[in-house]
Amino acid sequence: MSETALRIIGADHTGITVSNLERSLVFWRDVLGFELSHTAHQKGELAREITGVEGAEIKLAVLKTPDGHKIELLEYLAPADRKRANLRPCDVGSVHVALLVDDLADTHQRT
Repeated sequence: MSETALRIIGADHTGITVSNLERSLVFWRDVLGFELSHTAHQKGELAREITGVEGAEIKLAVLKTPDGHKIELLEYLAPADRKRANLRPCDVGSVHVALLVDDLADTHQRT
């Protein structure tokens, strides 16, 4: 690695596009217990700048994990031509989040 190479010092958040923000909040906040940091509704030039998607309109919620990492849930309201993907774990673009819990059996039973 060269002296001027980029050096990652951490990760700020993980973004997940969801079909329904309110339903997703019930799971992440109410079932898993993540702390809601804030919500926002963005459209116009700001939404395009943030997402790189022309005509984007998004509702989003940011949740905090106990160690400070953030999960950003994004529901796109526009553009109209967005697609629903049925990705398998082996398909390019599939994402997962690995969580650490103190009691896996109890956590599994509650979800």
